[in-house]
Amino acid sequence: MEYYKVLTDLGFAKNEAIVYLAMLSNGKALNGYEIAKYSGVTRTMIYDILNRLQAKHAVRVIEADPLYYLPVDYKALVDNMRKQSEERLDKLEAALEKISVSNVRQKHFVYNINGTEEFFRILKNKITGASDEIYLSAWREEAELIGDELQKASDRGVKVYLFSFNKLPFSFGTQFVYGFDWSNEDYFPRRRITAIIDRRTMVMGEGGRTSEEINIVTDNAMLIEMAINQILLDIWHLYACRKDGFLREGMNSDDYRESIREMQSRYGLPEDLPRTLEEWS
Repeated sequence: MEYYKVLTDLGFAKNEAIVYLAMLSNGKALNGYEIAKYSGVTRTMIYDILNRLQAKHAVRVIEADPLYYLPVDYKALVDNMRKQSEERLDKLEAALEKISVSNVRQKHFVYNINGTEEFFRILKNKITGASDEIYLSAWREEAELIGDELQKASDRGVKVYLFSFNKLPFSFGTQFVYGFDWSNEDYFPRRRITAIIDRRTMVMGEGGRTSEEINIVTDNAMLIEMAINQILLDIWHLYACRKDGFLREGMNSDDYRESIREMQSRYGLPEDLPRTLEEWS
């Protein structure tokens, strides 16, 4: 085994490692001529190498004429190198912490996701890494694409909350569903998918379209809280519709639209409400 490689991996030059190991295996104080002889390193190089080893606290100099050199005990060498390594790592950690704290953009990122395929790749990856909770708002068609990942998350103890306008083909999770069998894109042109993972990361995008998707992933706490509030409002709306009889079995999209108008009229909502982006376009 070429033992010197162990030292070169830790910052020793090859000849430094060879000289130290030759001195260590000899076990006694040697002068420069003797060290060159035992190590095979030329005499013209040996004193420069010994000076570098002394700076590394790997050899000690014995004042004599000529000078003699004694290798530092290997345990002391290793302990010293370990201490130096820990000190360097502590300095690195402190420096990186300052950089991380000062870089607000990286701490609260919002990234656009390019395309449907990449969106679902990221979404599946985030679900696979979930440890506590998943909140998902999605239509059946999109929910089915991530069904396996959701099932595995539920099986390993992750709490899964599901909201959908459709009936969902899942037996797991806490479900809040309207139970519609349709996904009429005329009434719901933007079939939004929102997934919040462990209340730390949100992946949001659209289904039902082949182009112009608006997809993002973020850890921004304000946006995550807004998305959770939106899901809660959807659940409140669902239960209000049920309680007051505005949901009926077998409703189509036109029936639902008319029922919502009746609900708005009964509650006395003003007609001049903010319009959605779709209504403006």
